[in-house]
Amino acid sequence: MASVYAIGAAAFASIFILIFYTKTLHEIRDNPDSYNEIMTKHLLRIVVIEVIPIMLIVLAFINIDSSELIIQPMIGLIIVIAILLLNYIVIFMRYRLDIPQEQKAPYFTTFMLINIGFASAFPFIAIIILLMHF
Repeated sequence: MASVYAIGAAAFASIFILIFYTKTLHEIRDNPDSYNEIMTKHLLRIVVIEVIPIMLIVLAFINIDSSELIIQPMIGLIIVIAILLLNYIVIFMRYRLDIPQEQKAPYFTTFMLINIGFASAFPFIAIIILLMHF
């Protein structure tokens, strides 16, 4: 059951972080002068949405047992790695396609790198939980 919670936490966090990343990237592109206010709202959204994946990770650690079949963690690893790759692809493609070359400023790159960290955190935690079954 721990692998289900870990995969759910990774998927839930990734989906909402990508949604908020896209929304905030468009807000910054349209109004770059209010970058600080937009970034503050974005970080607050991320904090609020990460409560549910944190609870799922805690449930995953509570329910870790070695009685699960070896195929279940292996399938879970494949799913989580796919989620992680999807995160990277979406973040890089949004950055490359949504921001015109003449408008790219250092804060767009910083924003992209911050969101790569946010989007990678729960998939990496899920990978660790899934590797604990081997």
